[in-house]
Amino acid sequence: MMRNQRRAAHRYDAALYRLPPSSAEPDHADEVAARLDDERRMREILRELATLDRGAREAIVLVALEGLTYPEAAVALGVPVGTVRSRVARARRRLRHGVPTVARASDDAVTGSMPEPWDRTAIKNRPGPKAVRDV
Repeated sequence: MMRNQRRAAHRYDAALYRLPPSSAEPDHADEVAARLDDERRMREILRELATLDRGAREAIVLVALEGLTYPEAAVALGVPVGTVRSRVARARRRLRHGVPTVARASDDAVTGSMPEPWDRTAIKNRPGPKAVRDV
């Protein structure tokens, strides 16, 4: 039994020796550059968020970042749903114009890609609402 184990170990070592040497460490330069670019974009977005009035900032944070629906955000803020919709729309417009380096694709991710009001399929296929938090 010991002889079989020793032979198996020898065959294993011989097989490892025949393998090509492992490649060098992967190049992380692209990942680092992307991370730095993301950090720069986030600083620009946060700077632009700070310029929004309090109502617009609260509305966009609740809807786009926290994932609340318009009615949920309206309850949390204690304002009508239409007010939340208009504040979010104005905030998105300011963010689009104020942060020019954010492309349209990433703009949707930053400002919360909400479906247009006339896009019923997107609304119908949206996941269920989150629980409303007490504020």
